[in-house]
Amino acid sequence: MNQNWIHANMEHYFQLAGKTAIVTGAGNGIGRGIAQKLAGLGANVVACDIEAESVRNTADEITLAGGVCLGLYCDVRKYEDIQKVVDTAVQKFGTVDILVNDAAGCGGGVTVDTINEQEWMRLIELNLNSVFRFTMTVLPIMRAKKQGKIVNISSGAGITGDFSDPHYAAAKGGLKMLTQNICAEFGGSNI
Repeated sequence: MNQNWIHANMEHYFQLAGKTAIVTGAGNGIGRGIAQKLAGLGANVVACDIEAESVRNTADEITLAGGVCLGLYCDVRKYEDIQKVVDTAVQKFGTVDILVNDAAGCGGGVTVDTINEQEWMRLIELNLNSVFRFTMTVLPIMRAKKQGKIVNISSGAGITGDFSDPHYAAAKGGLKMLTQNICAEFGGSNI
């Protein structure tokens, strides 16, 4: 099948026109690419990242390409920042239809016997607890309308482990289980 035909018909197939998507970690990398793709498919995108300048650049690029995107600062480890992003999305676009939890970080170079508790908690907060907080903040919106999509970006390290990054692997493994539980609990509500 022709790749151009597939791309040209994606917006119709996915029906994202008028949908609102929040993408965390959208300042660069995978998050930036996801924000660009969702905007290209017609979604109103609220891109957020702790790197304020990077996320503004993402929003500017999407807007210049004809998409709709707000670029907001957000430290996903802080509930008040999360609430501000969700409130802004609702005020600007009326709802939240899609949440992509992509913000992440790793430590590297430590093993279970050398890691300290502060470093352990840093990555659990960033890679697991932040996803829980963001999800709990958008769930009431999605449950009220009985519809929504939550996409959590994990890693192979969450399945196989990572010798030099055990806290990253533990967080991503926990994310896999959190995602499965959210599906089991809210799948019946079309979430």
